[in-house]
Amino acid sequence: MEKQEKNTNKNKYKYKDIDVCIEKTNKFTTTVFNIYYINKYDDNNYLSLVSELLTKCNGKYTSTEAQTRKLYDLYSAGVYSAQSMNYKTQILKCSVECISENIIDCDDLYDECFDLLNNMIYNPHVRVNSRGRTEFCKKDFDEVIENRINLILNESNNKRRYGAMRFLSKMTKKDEFPLIQKMNINKIKKIKAYELYDYYLDFINNSHIIVSVVGNVSVDKVNKLLNKLNLRTNNVNIEYEDKNLYRIIKTKRYVEKLEIKQSHIYMGYRTDLFYRHELYAAYILFCLMFGESPFSSLFRKVREKLGLAYTIYASANPVRNLCTVYAGVDSNNINKAIKAIKDCLNSYNIHNINKNREYFENLLNEAKSEFKNEYINSIDNQEYIVSNNLKYYLTDRRTLEELYNDSLLVTLDDISKIKDHLWLDTIYVLKGLGENNE
Repeated sequence: MEKQEKNTNKNKYKYKDIDVCIEKTNKFTTTVFNIYYINKYDDNNYLSLVSELLTKCNGKYTSTEAQTRKLYDLYSAGVYSAQSMNYKTQILKCSVECISENIIDCDDLYDECFDLLNNMIYNPHVRVNSRGRTEFCKKDFDEVIENRINLILNESNNKRRYGAMRFLSKMTKKDEFPLIQKMNINKIKKIKAYELYDYYLDFINNSHIIVSVVGNVSVDKVNKLLNKLNLRTNNVNIEYEDKNLYRIIKTKRYVEKLEIKQSHIYMGYRTDLFYRHELYAAYILFCLMFGESPFSSLFRKVREKLGLAYTIYASANPVRNLCTVYAGVDSNNINKAIKAIKDCLNSYNIHNINKNREYFENLLNEAKSEFKNEYINSIDNQEYIVSNNLKYYLTDRRTLEELYNDSLLVTLDDISKIKDHLWLDTIYVLKGLGENNE
């Protein structure tokens, strides 16, 4: 029934048709149990509100204070829920983390923590309204709605974040599944507590379930704990990665004005370098060399040498196959900075690399060293291990160890090929009200 991976302490198996992954280890003092409900994407964004409601309290511990006291009695355990979306998939994570039983010599701690998890998922804090409909408790519901409205208002005051959201929204608005799906305040105010509860029941009862556990716990113990939950998985067509190829005919450019002093530039590139692409490890190192690190070309040339940016960096979104560049600049330097960023990318051609081989060799070595540090930190990060076990189920991505081993073999010839897999899709500029359009 269970399969133990060679040279690891990881077990992957099916429990009542549910995919389970257990990474048994004693390197952490706590054990984390994550249950993922995975379903198709929808654009109403209800799930993020649901996750906040589930975390607050449940039908057994009907206030945040009562639940907090119980968690404290369980050696400061934690129970929480979170929502995420990727391409055509949305995920509800329900999690409990507690100190490992062997550390405190307690045989029933996991059982008590799972009781909290069970109540959070299958016994949420609800009531029956005057029309006989079951709904989330009004006090909890009203607090969550108010919190979300305040969050939206606060986000709009953070101009860099506001610009990033606007940029990604415009860049992907014609994609089959846009990257940014943001609820507006008027829509949030119209949501009913019973609508949200009905949505939640439909979601968990029709989702595919994956369980990921990391900590000092046996397969038998996990199976006994799972038996306490009324888990029922469904077959859902999971499309977690965007493998569409976006050919760019003409770069889109947008300029928006707000009452700000520093201008913000966002540039978005499409790529076809999927997880299993032979150049994917080279792409990861290229991003570090180009703009994801303090030793990057963008930082050294555009900020330090040319003095055109206060802040500048690049980042990759591998699920949606995007590479984005952000720069905070003076309004007089917008066009100069955009040109410098393009020139910096173009410098990664084989002729220029060979001409400046020592410089690029040093960059590549620094990138490999940085990625090694990330790899070492990641394998010692419990939550990172848990979440990555999920991603290995959902995608055909390399394991972190495979990717690290591949990175050791990357050459400058590999790096020189990356720029031809990047196509500039969108330039978005956020600038001050008094500035002229460029």
